[in-house]
Amino acid sequence: FYIEKWPALTGKSFCDITCRFDDAVPIGIKQGKDDTIIINPPNDYTIREGDKIICLAEDNDTYEVNDGSYSLDQGKVHTLARRKRKCEKLLFCGWRRDMADMISLLDELVVHGSELWLFNQVPVQERGELLKDKDNKEEVETKNLIIKNAIGSPIVRRILRVLAALDSKGLPTGRVITLDEFDSILILSDARAPDTVSSDSRSLASLLLVQDLQQKIFNHKQKVRGRMTGFGNGGSSSATLSKSLRHLPPPQDQNNENEELVTSNGEADLVSELESSAPSSPSPEVKIDETSQFTVESYRTRPCDPIGEILDTRTRSLLQVAGCKGYVMSNHIVSMMLASVAEDRDMNGILGELLSAQGSETKFRDISHYLDVANPQECKRSFWDVAVLARQRREVVFGYKPRDMSWTEAEDLMTNP
Repeated sequence: FYIEKWPALTGKSFCDITCRFDDAVPIGIKQGKDDTIIINPPNDYTIREGDKIICLAEDNDTYEVNDGSYSLDQGKVHTLARRKRKCEKLLFCGWRRDMADMISLLDELVVHGSELWLFNQVPVQERGELLKDKDNKEEVETKNLIIKNAIGSPIVRRILRVLAALDSKGLPTGRVITLDEFDSILILSDARAPDTVSSDSRSLASLLLVQDLQQKIFNHKQKVRGRMTGFGNGGSSSATLSKSLRHLPPPQDQNNENEELVTSNGEADLVSELESSAPSSPSPEVKIDETSQFTVESYRTRPCDPIGEILDTRTRSLLQVAGCKGYVMSNHIVSMMLASVAEDRDMNGILGELLSAQGSETKFRDISHYLDVANPQECKRSFWDVAVLARQRREVVFGYKPRDMSWTEAEDLMTNP
């Protein structure tokens, strides 16, 4: 981001300057009177003398104001039916010292009733004190998130196949869940590892195990679903998926990491694992609710892609070879942010708003959010056309990804095309 004065644009509204830079995207204003930073200001905000424009650009000398000949008359953006946000199920594998900050921010972003499962080897009874960080932080109180605690090692396959919720005393609550049911899975780096290579090795092992189990459990449920929906008049739609998934014992030996990290050969092995864990008589402690879990209605089109936290940049190539689709290089991101703030302290305000729950935030939207994709003429719109339409909803479009390209292939197109 670059913050510069452009006297030629004084007196223009923020909406008017949407297409005034050929090689940059204006995203906000730094007011000249008091240095206040406004990201995504109202369309009718008038640029005053002394105001600076915040732009996303390759460098501060790669863009300049154009002649303003591009038409802003692109018609009306089509009306969207208001969609009700759904509750989510999220999983954090591992533990971090700043876990309380992550939970607090996530609580502001999700819908009321969403679940956050914390799966790690920290005893449940100790987590409350660790979240307070030796009384340096207040006790975590959530208004939207429902916290579910589970204990175990994220690199042991037997433990990963089914997660059981525990109460504040570490006893089973009766609620269990499988990895394919989560909307998002984040595998955190191991703070106990002696170095970054060891930490990344554990993250990679966990990521591969989670991906493998997700797909095999999902495929098994798909087959069971096909058998269930084939019965008569559909009266079995609320039945449980499989007897092998109906009753599962509480987790045992959760902290044993000496178990061999070997993936099974296929679905038959997975079913065998699940059935071998089921006692001959139903366990009174861990029981799946037959009307809400593992039902036909709970099916997803596909499991989510888990994301692993990576500390060493050299691990990235291994992730690509292993076919892992999601990763976040936390150390690298923090380093870049610190360097940006060191160069320009105003970056602290810009990044602070973009990465917080207050104010403007970054979202990915399908192109149908702005264009009527059923109309062939609409498909011929340019990036600027979409940017102008987005301003009618007070949104700033600053990049795109072609549908037929992977994120890696579209790296040069995603921002400021």
